[in-house]
Amino acid sequence: MTTSSENPDPATRLPVDAHGARGAVAEDAAPRADHREAWETLIDVFEQAGDEPRIAEPIGRIEQVVLLRSLDLDGSGVLLVCRGGRLEVVDRDGASEQPTIELALRTPEIEKLAVGKLRTAMAIADGRATYAGPVRQFLRVLPLVQAMVNPPVAMGTNTDDELVEEIA
Repeated sequence: MTTSSENPDPATRLPVDAHGARGAVAEDAAPRADHREAWETLIDVFEQAGDEPRIAEPIGRIEQVVLLRSLDLDGSGVLLVCRGGRLEVVDRDGASEQPTIELALRTPEIEKLAVGKLRTAMAIADGRATYAGPVRQFLRVLPLVQAMVNPPVAMGTNTDDELVEEIA
């Protein structure tokens, strides 16, 4: 017969967060940008995408008006008018357009989206983002914007300089 000290309960080996909850993963030690800064960065990313024809054209073909808004900032929101092969970023307050798709995110997800690292469909599935309307149309073209700010590593290349030096 084994005692509990010989075979500890697996749950007691799980990490513990600051509130004593087991199974929690510690958050990044890096400080987060404030809500407004993350939001402004995201708007800049979409404005850059609108200026890049190879990105704006496929996004503009979805023929939708997307409202992106923050769940952390009251009154925040920007409309992405995706029509006629163009992507136009419009301030929500002065817009006459009504959104056909709405996507709402919290600041950590806004930060990830702004640097091209958010898996938006997973954020929706996990409840970290909410949506209304035919969001799948927007999710199909969103990786174009994300790849603009976080280009994928080309196949056959190695980004680990130390490994390249060892091979050479």
